[in-house]
Amino acid sequence: MRIYHETVECDSVLVGVKKTRFEVLKTQSIDHNELAEQAGTTLFKENNTGMILLIKERTTGKELVICSTHLYFSPRKDFLKVGQAANCLKHLDSFDPRVRTGELPVIFAGDFNAYPTETGVVNYVMGKEVSPHPMVNKKNIRKYDKIMELIPETPSLVGKFENSYSAFSEEGYPKWTNYTQDFKETLDHIFYT
Repeated sequence: MRIYHETVECDSVLVGVKKTRFEVLKTQSIDHNELAEQAGTTLFKENNTGMILLIKERTTGKELVICSTHLYFSPRKDFLKVGQAANCLKHLDSFDPRVRTGELPVIFAGDFNAYPTETGVVNYVMGKEVSPHPMVNKKNIRKYDKIMELIPETPSLVGKFENSYSAFSEEGYPKWTNYTQDFKETLDHIFYT
């Protein structure tokens, strides 16, 4: 699913579904630029996206919601990642009423561009205290509050997720999810209810 915003192409996300096993019942795209539009500022406009799918397993009839996203990369704008994650969770709340009631299991995953040990976005999703990232300069710390004002009601899934990486090691996450010649770190996350 590719999302276009004005004349700027946004990031893309992909969720592969084995059609012989699952039926896609519903999809919804998420354009995180809506945060910039709501705030009336380009500060929050970085062309990141997400998508939500409701799928049904063909033999059992069990349904599952999957939300995948690609959050902004810079730790200097960690407040934006927190807002974008909150935006995904807000969209999940309105996607299907069974998400809010806990009747549907949810997987929330993607490229969060966030280290597991020093990030506000992982803490936010897990319902823990959000502390500003060390690289966020002091004048931008107020922007955590500003972006959260755009999502006045805390999404119902905040604090209800488990981290799928908890079984990997004592640290609770794998050594890397992004592996290149010059960079080897965990930036991608998978949460589930």
